[in-house]
Amino acid sequence: MKRRRKTRRSRRAIAATEETPTRFLDSAQRLFSVHGYEGTKIRAIAKLSNANLGVLSHYWGSKRALFREVFERRLRPIHTERMRRFGLLETLLADGRRVTVSDVLEAQIEPAFLVPGASPDAAPQLRLLFGRALTDPSEEVVQIMGEIFTRSANVFFSLLKRVSPATNHSEFYWRANCVVGAFAFAESYTERLTKFIDEDLSAIDWGAASNYMVKFLAAGMNAPPAAGSPVQRGRRVRGVRRRPRVRA
Repeated sequence: MKRRRKTRRSRRAIAATEETPTRFLDSAQRLFSVHGYEGTKIRAIAKLSNANLGVLSHYWGSKRALFREVFERRLRPIHTERMRRFGLLETLLADGRRVTVSDVLEAQIEPAFLVPGASPDAAPQLRLLFGRALTDPSEEVVQIMGEIFTRSANVFFSLLKRVSPATNHSEFYWRANCVVGAFAFAESYTERLTKFIDEDLSAIDWGAASNYMVKFLAAGMNAPPAAGSPVQRGRRVRGVRRRPRVRA
């Protein structure tokens, strides 16, 4: 009998030990989504997860390492799904098949809106986490996001450039800038517009929302060049020398 009680206590102790880092990660994710990297304190995470402050140093060693794992376990699936879709589009292009701006935008936007592998209950929190990370000014967050998403971002902009109508570098930059800005706002601050435009977001269809955004942004990327489009001031095309000015 004593042996059985001792075994049960041992199992409970092991389970509690295994649950502690998970609770700590979950709490860090919740607080970071609301307060950002700098605004989230380790003491608050420990309190929310009902753990002591030593958990951080024991499992991660630093606040940065903790947030790196938060991002990895929650946001890496978005990167993976994007790369899978980009790979399919690159194969189509290599075979001489047509790929549209909408195809590229859908491969970029839909995984972040639908959050592959996430349950319906978890997905809203992950969208909030992703959106917060996209707009967080902390250098640590910028570096971590770069470590996770630089590869997919490079492929995305490369594909977008290949399938977009011919525009000069400057105009493509500003169009792409608008794409990123619209996406980041939709992930982070969608509810803010309800103060000005009446919309019920309690049961939002994120698949439909992705479709709305793809169509809207594709129209902008496919638009004719703007009248008086800015020239590439200060940019020298390789192999072409500037002509000297002729003074009157």
